[in-house]
This record gives sequence, structure tokens and C-alpha cells, in this order.
Amino acid sequence: MNKLKLVLFLTIITGLFFTACLKKDDYTLVLPQNIDSINIDNSNEVQNGLNVRNGSLISGTLPGSTSGNNSLSNSQTSISVKNGNILTIPIIYSSQTNIKTVYIQVVGATNGYFAVTPTISTSTNGYAYISLEIPDYLSNGNFEIIYLLEYTNGTTSNKVQTNINVTNINITCENAYMSGTSGLTFTNLYLGEGAGEVKIAYDTYSVPDRIDIYQGETWLTGTGSNPNSPIPPMCNCDSPLPGFVGENGELSFFYNPNKGSSIVVVVSGCLPKGTAWEWQLIKAPGCFGN
Repeated sequence: MNKLKLVLFLTIITGLFFTACLKKDDYTLVLPQNIDSINIDNSNEVQNGLNVRNGSLISGTLPGSTSGNNSLSNSQTSISVKNGNILTIPIIYSSQTNIKTVYIQVVGATNGYFAVTPTISTSTNGYAYISLEIPDYLSNGNFEIIYLLEYTNGTTSNKVQTNINVTNINITCENAYMSGTSGLTFTNLYLGEGAGEVKIAYDTYSVPDRIDIYQGETWLTGTGSNPNSPIPPMCNCDSPLPGFVGENGELSFFYNPNKGSSIVVVVSGCLPKGTAWEWQLIKAPGCFGN
């Protein structure tokens, strides 16, 4: 009997040990993979990863345009942004009817579309914008969005398409330089913990462009007056709006790290193309021996 009990005891212990190991192995095998990355070439992954402010993802097909209602004609064709930042898309429309909803979709996505309540700018008639938070784990590259407007009378606008370029380049004191052409470029610049004067030199050359600097949602300075929105209105190169300049100069402002450790430099390259610009940080607390 003692030998039988010993055999039974060893059998049970061995079985429990084997079962415990099997469960651990099974758990390891079913762990999700790559949960902290989004492939920018996968339209459904990109759309699922976007956080659209005041928007909700709806299943189904993107609504169509009302025949003959082409109220979106001057749109941004390209926008550059660093992953982990907020992308703001300007919308200029010509309609006597108020906007109700913006419908937006990542081109190629089959998992629905976003219905967004836009922010209407009070400074410019027929001007609105929507904001998208770009995931910090979205891979570098390009994706495209398509959007249209629905008005309060039930009609819809034509559809427009914008290319979004995403990069993970970190801009700091040591490499604070950026250049570009037409379209919108958002550059997040980390300035650290020291308070003081900041200076940025720029050159927009002969074709006019506009530069605006923000800390959070607060406008600090720019080549024009405060646009009272995260981005200024779009501008045709042949008929520049106030703040769009073709010159070289400097922008200076007081930096307070208590309001955030970084700023965003927004450059609005005039449309449709043929422009060029550049800017460079030349003074900041804790940088360049300042």
C-alpha cells in the first residue's frame, strides 16, 4: 500500500507540473504581437489608430457627394507631421449653408469612416478645421485621407484628398532646422526646462509663406498677427494674405517651460506650388551656450 500511494503521489505531482508548464507555454503563445506599432501601409490599421477630435468611427461606406455641389476647391494637398503630434487640417468652403459634419476616411480603408464635428473659426468666413492625433507608434511614410462636408440642409460637398507625411525625426536644440515647400508643415521642437528668450531665423524667399509658433494651443508669434486658430487660412501664391511674406527675418518670444516643454512651428507654404522656405533655431535657454 505504501508503494502504491507513493506511485500515485508521484503521478499526480508529475501531472500537475506538466499541466502547469503546458498552461504557461499556451499563454506565451497567445500573447498579442506588435501591439505598439502600426504599419502605415495598412489603411485599416492607420484608421483604427487615429484619434479624431470630436469624431466617431462609423461602419459602412463613405457618403457620396451631392451632384453639382463643388464647394471645396482650395484644399491642402500635403501636410507633414511628426508621429505623436496633433495634425490640424484646414477647410475652406464656399456655401451659404452652415457645416454640420465632416466625413473623413483613410484612403484604402474598409473599416468605415469618421463623422466629425468641425471647429468653426470666427476670424474667417467659410473657414473651419479638424484635428487628428497621430499615434507615436505609427511607422514613417505616407498615407492619404479623403474628406467631404455635409451641410445643415442635408447636401454634401465634393470630395478632396490630402497626402499626410509622417516622420519620427526629433527636433532639438542641436538639429533645429527645417525646410520645405507648399502645404502645411508641423514641427515639434523640444526646448527643455530653462525659461528665456527664443529666436528663430527664417527665409521664405521671394514667394510668400507664413510661419506661426504655438505652445500647446497658445499662439506665441509669427510673420503675421494671431490667426485665432491652430493654423492660418490657406493662401494662393499669386494673391498673398496678411502674414504671408517673401523675406528673411527673425521671430522672437519668451519661452516658459511651465506651459509645456516644447513648441510647434507651423509653416504654411502658399499654394499650389513653386514656393520654398527654411527656418533655424538660433537662440534658446540652455542651447548654444545661452
